[in-house]
Amino acid sequence: MKTLNLCYHFTFFIITCCGCCCSKLITTSRAVNINTTDEIHIEVIFNNKTVLTHERIELVCEVKPEVAVLATVWMKENETISENRRVKIREDKLIINRTMESDAGYYTCSVTTPFGIQNKTAFLTVTKTEEEDDESQEEGEDGDYSGGGEDLPPCGMPRKKLSE
Repeated sequence: MKTLNLCYHFTFFIITCCGCCCSKLITTSRAVNINTTDEIHIEVIFNNKTVLTHERIELVCEVKPEVAVLATVWMKENETISENRRVKIREDKLIINRTMESDAGYYTCSVTTPFGIQNKTAFLTVTKTEEEDDESQEEGEDGDYSGGGEDLPPCGMPRKKLSE
């Protein structure tokens, strides 16, 4: 049995917006032992998801075998995702708190292994909660809150002048 020892060094620059535009440097190295007599097959598992607005979602990029992962980069619509107050990146997970409709779209996990880069893309659907859907139905297409011709708006809605 022949074992191949691979050691890769990689550097990530993570820029966070904390109001002062500071940057943080992370340097990591990892040794990977791979038995070259075994067939090497790396599988990336990442599936489509659906979530309601204001909920928390974890997108998981599962790689088999796990020891093959050197780095994972997350992208939305082919743009690298940066962490912020709502979005956190934890190794193989992208965590989105308080989801919004604008979070919907194609997400890609790009996994670097000793044998190259593999990408897997999935779609995140964000749907309105029933309460939000009911609120949007109360408001007419033109923003008329009059409730089908009545001149009183629903409770809590501002009165809007109707153009004549």
